[in-house]
Amino acid sequence: MFTYIMLQYITILQNMGKQFTENDKKVLRCIPSKLAIKYGCTPKHVSYVLNNKSSLNTTLAQNLNKDLIFLLDFFKPLTQTVKENLK
Repeated sequence: MFTYIMLQYITILQNMGKQFTENDKKVLRCIPSKLAIKYGCTPKHVSYVLNNKSSLNTTLAQNLNKDLIFLLDFFKPLTQTVKENLK
């Protein structure tokens, strides 16, 4: 159990401060307002985290970054090979 928790923590630390590309930002373009409602902050704050203008020294910014990474993985289009395997 401890090993699993440490692996999760290491994964989170590696993803912290992820530099979102322009394509990533296009995929996440409608997300800031939804995450702002979830966390009770402004959409501008979420946009700052998305555009790497906010440092991740608060729990809120870290949680926003973690959710943005998760949503990016969720919304990324399927690759051609995966689409072919689904047929």
